[in-house]
Order: sequence, then structure tokens, then C-alpha cells
Amino acid sequence: MIEFSPAGSLDQNHGELPLTGSILSLIKERLQRLSKVSLNVLRFAAVFGEDFTPELMQSATGLSMEQVVTALEDLEWFRLIQPVTTPDSEEMYGFTQKMIRETVIRQLSLARRRDISRRLADALEHCGHTGTQHILLLARLYESGGDFLSSFKCWLLAAEKTHHRYSKTETYEAYRQAQSLLVHHLFAFNIADYFNLMSNWLRAANEYHDTELIRELAENLVQSGYRHQDALHAGTGLSYMSLTLASADQLEEAYNTIKTAVSYLQVTDNLPELIRAYIRLGFYATYLNRHQDGLDACICLLAALHVAEAPVALDEFDEQGNVVPRVGREPVEDGEAPGRRDPDVGPRGGRGGAPRLHAR
Repeated sequence: MIEFSPAGSLDQNHGELPLTGSILSLIKERLQRLSKVSLNVLRFAAVFGEDFTPELMQSATGLSMEQVVTALEDLEWFRLIQPVTTPDSEEMYGFTQKMIRETVIRQLSLARRRDISRRLADALEHCGHTGTQHILLLARLYESGGDFLSSFKCWLLAAEKTHHRYSKTETYEAYRQAQSLLVHHLFAFNIADYFNLMSNWLRAANEYHDTELIRELAENLVQSGYRHQDALHAGTGLSYMSLTLASADQLEEAYNTIKTAVSYLQVTDNLPELIRAYIRLGFYATYLNRHQDGLDACICLLAALHVAEAPVALDEFDEQGNVVPRVGREPVEDGEAPGRRDPDVGPRGGRGGAPRLHAR
């Protein structure tokens, strides 16, 4: 299980400092005896909040490796940090006591913490690691550094990686973290960021067959479409709402809903969502024995694929309109292949165009 705690696991107690008497006074006294360079390295380590390597500290602080090594020796001598054993025998250090890190953090101003967080994030970004834990660290550092959009993108990437491992709990948690950033820092985001979150979360929920969550997310997206007069939000939300109706054997309602979704999506440039909607429309029509309508949907689907700038093979989508990546190929993502479509191609070959968006 991935640790999503913002502070990481720093509550190790190795007995390096006495547990009786005024521990806090002892910590402050040792901090006062540190050199300027050693104290600076300790501050970076405290903001990082995890076990760290000398190389990371060198990259983030801009010090020479000799200065970093000397500082680490100094900090280890004062029993503020200690070497940490790792499975791959990598040279790492960690705090000897959780209270040491907390004390150092409390002595930093918000501006200083943000500056250190940004520098740590930049160093971590260029270290070459791409694992999920690495991305989670970046998300935390970007957020504490005030770069909320970069943190948001890291959470979405973490959700994608955990979803590929079919870890539902971790995937949902990552999406919730991204949602929390968006809610609490609206000024840093736009409507496209909201759609990116909701559409990716909807696809994950659909693959987990989580009907209740699909309904909740889809309704939110539809309301966003009505509120912002955005056809992409309304069409995508209605497309997924049709799935919840179909799963409840309300095929007539699902069919009518997907037809409305298609009319909205036809006036957008989002080819993947339009393809999903056409496929769903075709299946609902077939199940209802409306074979001509199903055939018309297939014709519109083929026409959309034909004029696309980057064609997408039909077998890359399952019967519910979800992207199914081929072996050795990356899945199709929103915005990867925004094709030019004929505006005169409608659900039955007539003229396209979305009805006026209005609040329900």
C-alpha cells in the first residue's frame, strides 16, 4: 500500500536522544551549535520529510558534494540524523527523532518552507526516477511550495499508475487528493483541469464497475456543463450517466440520454469521448432492436475515424466505449488526437449540433 501521508514516516525512535528531561531544549541547543551550512542541509532534510540521499541534498541546496558530506558528518555527530539501511544498499539518511524534524520546521517561515520545497521538487524532478512513490513525493513538495497545478498533475499521474496496477483504493485516493487541491485552490486551475480530473476518474470508476461513483461524478460533470455552457462537460457526463441507466435495465432512458450526449459531443473536438458515445449509442439501439439507428451510429463512428488526424482503431475500444490499449501501445488519452470532424454529420446522418445548455 502506498503511503499518502503528507509528512511521510518520520516517527522512528532509535533511542539516539535521551527520552527524559527537556528533549526540546536539548534539540535547540544542538541546533544552535551547528554551522550555517549544516543547519541549511538540515532544513532541507526537514522540509523533504523522508529519508534522503547526499546527492539530493547537493542538487537541492546547490552546495558542493564535499560541503554536503561534511554537513552530514556534522549532523550525524550531533545525533540529529543517522544512516538508514535500504534494501538496495543505497546511502541514505533519516532523522533520529520525529521531534527534531518538527522543531526545525517550526523555526522556518512559510516563505522559506515554500522556497525550499520548490528547490527540492526541482531536484527530485531531475533525478530520473519515475516510480509512484517518487511522484507522490513530488506532489507533496509542489503543494507545499505553492505550485498547486504541478501537484495536481502529479496526483493525476499517480492515479493513472496505481490504476494500471488495479489498485482501486490507491487510485481513488489519488483522485481525491487532486480534487481537494482543485477545491481549495480554485485560482490555480481552469475548467479544462476540472474536466481532466473528472473524465479520468470516470473511466477508472467504470473499469471498476463502480456504478454509484459513476453516477455521482457524471452528475457533477453535467451540472458543470450547464453552469459553464460547456458542451464537452455536459456531453461526457450524460454519456456516462447512460451507463448507469443501462446497468439498471433502463435502456430506453439510456438510449435517449446517449443521443443527447452525442449531440453535445459533436460540437467539441474531443474524439475519444465522441467515439465512446457513438459506440454506446450503437449498442443501446441494437439492444432495443432499433437496428437502423444502430447502423447509423456505426456510420457516424466510421466517418469520425476517417477524418481524424490520428486514426484510432475500433478494436481499441470495448463494448462500453472504453479505451482498451493494444499490446505494446499506449492508451488513447483525452486531447491526444483531436480530429477535425464534419459538422454536418449527426446521429442519423443529419445536421449535427448541440441543443442549448440549460440547468435542470
